[in-house]
This record gives sequence, structure tokens and C-alpha cells, in this order.
Amino acid sequence: MKTINLSVLFIFLLGCNNSSNSNSSEDLLPPVTEESSYSSFSKGSQNMVDFVYFNVVDTNASLTLLHNKIDSIEVKYQKWLNYFHRYQEYAEKFSSDANFLIQSRIFSDTTEKHKAKAMLTNFDEKHKKRTLQLLESKQRLEVLNLLLKDKIIVLKLAVTQPIINKNLDKSLPKNTDTKEIINEYESLLKQVDKEIGAQ
Repeated sequence: MKTINLSVLFIFLLGCNNSSNSNSSEDLLPPVTEESSYSSFSKGSQNMVDFVYFNVVDTNASLTLLHNKIDSIEVKYQKWLNYFHRYQEYAEKFSSDANFLIQSRIFSDTTEKHKAKAMLTNFDEKHKKRTLQLLESKQRLEVLNLLLKDKIIVLKLAVTQPIINKNLDKSLPKNTDTKEIINEYESLLKQVDKEIGAQ
């Protein structure tokens, strides 16, 4: 897919509408910035909504503050999530290795094998209880994180639609041009019919 330069597209649309129109696409769209600090919801070169939205964010103090807060909470969430995953892997590694020792060992005394199994079961149950509230919090965090991303999509549309509609309204092709072309087509069709009749 070829990358579309949206700035050129908007200028072209406005130019086609009326060459005498003094308004440019810059009146409708904020200036493009080369860098953006919004890592969680970054600009997409192929996404027109993101292109327009983040230009607005770059010039809107309220939205800039909002996205700074979003970035901050996203960093905290990912940091905690990574720590929790490492924590779980640590416990799971111990349990897996302990189980391997028990299963691979041919115990000379079955009582000792049962004792080892009971100790491992006790460890697993204790760890499950230890992390129960954390797992519930993790599920809640996942729900909130996804909900925030959903709402950001709605916000993007709420911010960008008025801008795009304004641009499209100003760039609407003239219907008088179509009428002229239609008349020329009809005239040509009559001329063709006349030539057919002359053969």
C-alpha cells in the first residue's frame, strides 16, 4: 500500500473546489509535528484519524495533559505487569523443577515420595492463596486498560469528525461542473446517433 501524503491530499481537494478560495488546509488542520511523545497511542502514517487527532493533541493543552496522564499510567501498568509475570515465573519454575525431581526419582521408600508430593502440593496451594487478590487486581487492570483504549477511539472520532466534515464541506466539488459534463455527453450521444443514421 502506498503511503498517502494527507497534507497534499487536503490541499488538492481545496484547490479543486475553488481556486480563488483563500483558505488553505492549514486553516482546518493543525500543523504536523515531526515527533510525538504519545507512545501508547502513537501517530499512524497510514491512519487518517490518528494523523488528524494527534495534530490536534499537539496544539490542545487539555488533550496533551490527558495523553501525558495516559502514558504515565500505561508505564506504571506495564511495569507492574512485567514484575508480576516474573514473580509468577519464579514460583512456577520452582514448582516445575520440584515436580521433576519427585517424578524422576525412584524412591526407595514410598512414604518419603508421598511426603515430597504433599510438600509440593502445600507449596502450590499456599502460592495460589498468596496471589489470589493479585490475580483479581490483574483482571481488573486488564478490563480498565482495554476500556480506556475503547474510549480513546471514541474520543478520536469525536475530535476529528468535525474537522474532517468542515474540510469536506469546503472541498465539495461543484455540481455545476457535472451538469456541464452531462450536457456535453448528451450532445455527443445525439451526434453519434446522427452519424449512425448517416451510414
